[in-house]
Amino acid sequence: MAGKYIIDSLKLETVETLVIDETFLNFNNSNWPNSESNLTFEEQNSIIKKSFVDQKFGDGYISLSIVYIVFCISNFVAPGVVSVVGHKTTMFFAAASYLLYILSYLSPTPGFIYTASALNGLGAAFLWTAQGDFLHHQSGTEKLMARNTGIFWCIFQCSLLCGNIYIIFAWKGKKYVDTEMRTQIFTIFAILGAAGCGLLLTLKSQLCGLENRFKTKNEIESSKIRDFLNSVKNSFKLLFTKKMLFFAPLILFDGFFLGFYTGVYPTTVGNSKNLENASAAVGLCGLMTGVGGIIGGGIFVFGSKLLNRFSRVAIIFGNSILMITAMLLTLFNHPFSANIAATEEKPKVFGEVKRALVLFISFANGFCDAVYKNVIFSSITEGFEGQTSYAFALRQTPDHAQFAFS
Repeated sequence: MAGKYIIDSLKLETVETLVIDETFLNFNNSNWPNSESNLTFEEQNSIIKKSFVDQKFGDGYISLSIVYIVFCISNFVAPGVVSVVGHKTTMFFAAASYLLYILSYLSPTPGFIYTASALNGLGAAFLWTAQGDFLHHQSGTEKLMARNTGIFWCIFQCSLLCGNIYIIFAWKGKKYVDTEMRTQIFTIFAILGAAGCGLLLTLKSQLCGLENRFKTKNEIESSKIRDFLNSVKNSFKLLFTKKMLFFAPLILFDGFFLGFYTGVYPTTVGNSKNLENASAAVGLCGLMTGVGGIIGGGIFVFGSKLLNRFSRVAIIFGNSILMITAMLLTLFNHPFSANIAATEEKPKVFGEVKRALVLFISFANGFCDAVYKNVIFSSITEGFEGQTSYAFALRQTPDHAQFAFS
């Protein structure tokens, strides 16, 4: 959620503290605007500095795009890879790709951060698929699977609370995220990430792979290769069925919405400098998104009897009204350029960024996402009976893909 904003903060800090060295002078001489430009010297100099910094650090949106492009493609082969490599090994090395991505923000050169983004996208597909199948094997019954998945989901959503509470206090009163703040938060994340990778190695998987205990080594290898090829073939085959093609627009929209509320909106909040303590508000935004997601998911768990009175179409329609309202309020409550760069501009409609609306929009984003995903999951389970593993793999996003192999 903070990736784009942190990269933008690094660029602002670098421009303010830029040292005129030989590297900058060479860039300046090669890129100075032509003499016919109507810009003043100060404006031209500002453009040159911004261009120099942009090519030095890359872009947070490009980084996130690479993560999800690679993640999307890798989902087609993830079930096969897990079946060949095994759960624990897959989870460890896939989780290590997250650790590498975290470390890239300590020194975010374009080459480092874009490479780490690609590896993170690859690891994400394998990690979520492997842990979903691991939960499935360890649970034994549908009742235990529901309980264990519920525990997993609650812990996972709490990450949005804990991390963003830290940001609210650590970034309060800051114009942007400076080097010290960035180093501090990603060092903490790296330590926690490394500990998490280590904990994965302690998991017991005694129930996994029992079907192979009476087979020879050659039979096991042949079976794994066959399973891998079949999983890839079946995923592509399902993608072009009539039922999936009709269902795809809702899945596609859910993906676009995910990109908005996890990347674009938090960046917009942080860049809206008309808002007091805009940097800390990024954490507040993430916190309320998490609360909305937890409440939205909880309604489907604890209020299932009430919701059963309504059709899925009615639920989607009502949820879409709330989402459209939140989108309109985003346009009214933030400067139009805030999703790209920090700005002191005021919103075109409301005149100033209202913190109460930031909280409401963030909550609505999390709530609407939870509703969309619950409807999509129940529809897949009912509409793709016998093909759910491939259907879930086709619609995977990192926050719910643990179901892809179960």
